[in-house]
Amino acid sequence: MEDTMSFDMKTYNKRYKLSHKEAIRKYRKNYYKTHPWVISYYNSCARCRSGRYATNGVKFLMTLDDFKMIWLRDKAHLMKKPSIDRVNGGNYTKDNCRYIELSENSRLGNLGRKHSVTTNKKKSLSMTAFIASERCPKNWGSHNAK
Repeated sequence: MEDTMSFDMKTYNKRYKLSHKEAIRKYRKNYYKTHPWVISYYNSCARCRSGRYATNGVKFLMTLDDFKMIWLRDKAHLMKKPSIDRVNGGNYTKDNCRYIELSENSRLGNLGRKHSVTTNKKKSLSMTAFIASERCPKNWGSHNAK
């Protein structure tokens, strides 16, 4: 006897997710609360797959266990808003990453340590070097410049 109903896993998963939204949301919330380094892991991985990091050749060379080890090593659970930081701006590796406060990470980025201005596809100048150069007008970046 031939089975008239075919089982489609994709459809089943969709229906399950729709009918169990609240339970899934609670599970994820609890999981991320007990495993907070997972969020940094997925965000870092995504940054390296697309956008500016991918075009600049930043590689993601860490595992989820590496993120957990760094989380515990840097005592990120004691921080208000921990943020992953690449120490020398290179690839994501155990030796090159650390957790610091988000405010500190933002401050370092605003100082020009991380940002770069691409002048063409082959050449990149650091933001601080570009601003400090003599070719940069005094009102560079000002919206009211005439």
